[in-house]
Amino acid sequence: MTKHQEAKTLIFNLELDQDDFTATYSPEDDKLRIYTSHWFERDEYLALKELGFRHAPKQDLIYTHWTPLREDICTFLAGEVTAEQTSLVERAQERAARFDGYSSNRMADSNQFVAAANRLSERFAAGQPILIGHHSEARARRDRERMESNMRKAVGMARTSNYWAYRAEGVEAYANLKSNPKTRMNRIKKLAAELRGYQRTINHSHKCIEIWQALAEKPDGPELDSLTIETAGGCLSVISTGQVSGYGTWSALKDGSLSTRQAIEQNLNMHTTVIESQSRARCIIHLLNRLGYERHELGGVPHYDGELSATILQGFLREHGADKPKAKKTETGWKVSSEVPLPLHLSDSSEIELDESGWRSLMQTAGYTVPDKQPAKPPILNFKAESVSYVSYGTEYKIEQIELTKAEYKKIYHEHRGVKLSKCGTFRFKICKDPSEGGIFAPWVAVFLSDSKAHPAPDSDSYTSLSDAEVIQ
Repeated sequence: MTKHQEAKTLIFNLELDQDDFTATYSPEDDKLRIYTSHWFERDEYLALKELGFRHAPKQDLIYTHWTPLREDICTFLAGEVTAEQTSLVERAQERAARFDGYSSNRMADSNQFVAAANRLSERFAAGQPILIGHHSEARARRDRERMESNMRKAVGMARTSNYWAYRAEGVEAYANLKSNPKTRMNRIKKLAAELRGYQRTINHSHKCIEIWQALAEKPDGPELDSLTIETAGGCLSVISTGQVSGYGTWSALKDGSLSTRQAIEQNLNMHTTVIESQSRARCIIHLLNRLGYERHELGGVPHYDGELSATILQGFLREHGADKPKAKKTETGWKVSSEVPLPLHLSDSSEIELDESGWRSLMQTAGYTVPDKQPAKPPILNFKAESVSYVSYGTEYKIEQIELTKAEYKKIYHEHRGVKLSKCGTFRFKICKDPSEGGIFAPWVAVFLSDSKAHPAPDSDSYTSLSDAEVIQ
C-alpha cells in the first residue's frame, strides 16, 4: 500500500468517541475544520497530515481544504459536518488582534533593550576612552559589548514588531479582498472552469463508450483486431478530448498480452467507471453549491427578460460543460441537444426542450447571467493608399502600404500579419511584416489585397491618398 492508503486505513480504523469532535465547513474559504479535545497520537496526526490536514495550535483546531475523502474523514470523526459559526472577517479580526499583541510585545522588548543599552552607555557619555592596561579595561570592554548587543537586539525586536504589525494589516486586507465583488466574480469564473473540466471528462468518456461499443458489436477477425489497435492508439480523427483507451492498452495489444475482446471490455468498464464515479459527482455537486453561495453573496442572479436566441442558449449550456450543444427553435419554445448526455444538473438525457419561460427560469436557477452584447468592431477596409496611420500606447505610427494577393498574404507567418485599428478608430486595416525584406526585424506595412473586393476610401485623416488616377473607386 502507498503512504496515502496506509494513512486512510489508519484513520478509518480508529475507535474514537464522536462526542469529542465537532466538524464544520465554511464556504467562504472552502475549508473543513475539526474542533476536538482529543489528543492524537504521533502516528495518527502524521496520518492526518498525509491526508492533507494541518494543525492550527493558536486556534486549537485541525483544518483542510474540502475534498470528498476529507469530508468523509470529518464525518467519520464527528458524525456530521455542520456550518462554521465564525465568519472569515471574525477569524481575520481575531488573528489580527493576536498579531497586534505580538507586535506590542516585541516593541516592549525593543524598548527594554534600548533602556539597558542607554544605562550601559552612561559610563561612555563623557567621552572617557578605554584605558589600556588599567584595571577597568576588562569591565569597560564587557559593558561596551553588552551595550552593542542590546542595541542589536533592540533593532531586531523592532523589526519583528514591524513584521507582526504588517501581518496584522495583511490579514484584515486579505479578508476584505476575499469579499470584494471583483474578487468574487473572478472566483466564480474559476469555479465555473473547474465545473467544465469535470464535465469535459465525463463527455469524453461518453464518446469513448460509443466508439468501443461499436467495436464490441463487430464480429471477431483480423479487421476487428486492426481497428482495436488503431483505436487504442488514439489514431481516430474524431478523438480530440484525450486518450481513447487506458494506459498501456495499445502496447498490451501489440505484444499479445491482452486480447481484442479483453481490451474492448476493459475500456468499456473504465469509461463507465469514470461516468458513474461517485467522487466526481460529489465534486460537481460541491462546485454547484459553491457557485450558488458566491452568486448569492453578490446579490443573486437577475431574471433574463431579453429575447432568447440559439447563441444565448448554447452559451448557457457550454458554460455548464455541455459538449457542442445545438439549439433549435420549436413551436413551443427551444430545444437544445448534444451528441452526449447533458450535465445531470440540467437534464438526464442528451436533449432538453422548454418554453421560453422555462429557459429563463432554468438560467436563473443555474446562476447564468447572459453576457452583455459586445459592441461591433470597426469594419476591415481594403482600399488603396500611400500610407496608413495608427496609434499604439499613445504614439502615432504611419506605415507604407504594399500590394499583395490573398495567397501571398496567407503565406506570411501568422505572427507576422494581423489587423490594426486606424488612428481615427472608424476602420481597421490589414498589416504584415514587409515580405520583401523578410525576417523578424522587417518593418510593418499596410496591405492592399489586389484580388479582393476593394472598398471606397473612407472619409478620414488616418491615411495618405495616392494621386486621383491611382485611387480605387
